Amino acid sequence: MQIGEQCWFAENLRTTIYANGDSIPGNLNGITWHETSEPAQAIYGEGTSAVHLGNENAAENLIRYGRLYNYFAVHDSRNICPSGWHVSTDSDWM
Repeated sequence: MQIGEQCWFAENLRTTIYANGDSIPGNLNGITWHETSEPAQAIYGEGTSAVHLGNENAAENLIRYGRLYNYFAVHDSRNICPSGWHVSTDSDWM
């Protein structure tokens, strides 16, 4: 989607692999998700993750919201975004 002079994803990311083909670990329980210092991905409402508000249907949430990624997955040098794309920076938003 073109916004000004920038091209943005039209939907949320749903990948389980980095651009180089390495897997992004998933299926962490809520405690492990919060305590890990390793890259991880999840779906809102998946497995034992806590859903405070909203839908517990992980399949529906994947379609609607995409996957959730922790800081370590987003800032990993293997690049979470497809080739030619990058995670937006503060200057991209400004």
